[in-house]
Amino acid sequence: SEVLLAAVAQDWHALQHGTEEARALLDIVRVAMEQELAALDFAAPALLNDPERMLTLIECNPGAVRYTSEELLLDPAFVTTLLDNEIADDKFFADMVTRNWRVLELMPPRLTKDKDIVL
Repeated sequence: SEVLLAAVAQDWHALQHGTEEARALLDIVRVAMEQELAALDFAAPALLNDPERMLTLIECNPGAVRYTSEELLLDPAFVTTLLDNEIADDKFFADMVTRNWRVLELMPPRLTKDKDIVL
């Protein structure tokens, strides 16, 4: 993984050549994501479905919410954590809804009544 980390530090595209196990390592994926958010296309599903690691990535770049697994977006505890997070703004919540509209069921009324988020 040290070799992949060094390669990713040079060019985020190197992430796609890592093993599934290496593409699930937060340190490697975060280095790639800091260069280009689209690097998350190459992250392992295990990472994208892990609440703690995804929260870390979202805190680094709120756009990472677009890569959150469907399962996590429907997890009330994870959504509550996101709702309580200070990095979240209307665009962030709109991205969540765009990713999976059913997340609206987990949002408080103040958000579900906001046309910028719902539409």
